[in-house]
Amino acid sequence: ASGSLELFCMLLLVCILILVCAIPWAYCIGRLKTPSKGLLMMAPAAIVFGLIVGPISSSFFAGNPVAFSVPWVPQLGLDFSLHLHGVGLLLALLVTGIGAFIQLYATGYMSGYEQAHKLYAFLYAFMLAMLGLAFSDHLLLFFVFWELTSITSYLLIGFNHEKAESRR
Repeated sequence: ASGSLELFCMLLLVCILILVCAIPWAYCIGRLKTPSKGLLMMAPAAIVFGLIVGPISSSFFAGNPVAFSVPWVPQLGLDFSLHLHGVGLLLALLVTGIGAFIQLYATGYMSGYEQAHKLYAFLYAFMLAMLGLAFSDHLLLFFVFWELTSITSYLLIGFNHEKAESRR
């Protein structure tokens, strides 16, 4: 079980790293004028989906404990704790799977919009916050990811702030 736990921890951290790196990736790739931009935009989410659906879910369904914890603020007894459970796995697969297709759709829908690259980055930030909600195993960590979800939702809702109807 120790080997599968180490595999889970490694893959989970890789998933988080991919989504963190996807934010500047989306910002830069979103500025390109290429026909394959949609596929490039959805690649980080699709990779994370594949990592979750493959080794992580097989380890989970094999009955191995899948949890990760490192001290966050040890003076207060707070840990950065992540845990994989059934609902979290389902939510993570929905977030990354649907998120990949949303990125693909958004590149086509927003193709003529000058500031679309910001929207792509906001979408990945939202995806990262939602994935954190799915895996968080500490109430304070859950609260932090919940607030990140609120902030990124606000950024997505108010994205087209140049128009008066969007501001309303």
